[in-house]
Amino acid sequence: MKRLEFTLKTYPLSFIGKSFLENGDKIVLPQSILNYLNQNDDLNPIIFEILNLDNNKKCHCGVYEFTSDDGCAYIPYWMFKNLEINEGSPLCFIQKCLEKGYFLKIQPQQKEFFQISNPKAILELNLRKYTSLTKKNTISIEYNNNIYWLNIVEVKPGNAINIIDTDLNLEICDI
Repeated sequence: MKRLEFTLKTYPLSFIGKSFLENGDKIVLPQSILNYLNQNDDLNPIIFEILNLDNNKKCHCGVYEFTSDDGCAYIPYWMFKNLEINEGSPLCFIQKCLEKGYFLKIQPQQKEFFQISNPKAILELNLRKYTSLTKKNTISIEYNNNIYWLNIVEVKPGNAINIIDTDLNLEICDI
């Protein structure tokens, strides 16, 4: 597979009315990226590493749709925090083929998370909104109109995993 790599300015999903994607890893990219992928038969699964070249922080994501203006990408707020960027910051996007994950260790940032009646079931339901997970990232999930922040402590194999159609062994750490 020829690796696709490009740089785009990044903005919050709220700028295009797609705040419903905030608690997941789906992003919005330009149509030109889809055109390239179509020409090269690189369509499944579409996963990109997003890299901040200024500090080498990274995360991984899937794509919701290819409707943004050329030169622009729209990403969730939690990615802004993890990558330590501002609106309009240029980021490097690198197409990746991640291994299927089999283990995930998370650490909730709020003690209220442990008061959820079945936290593993809620996690499994919310993780369906994610394509991939990256060690040392902090992601968000929503439950009962509350946002919970979760540190990704460990993933196996490697430092980033594909979680599409996988059965993860899930471990939840105390705060």
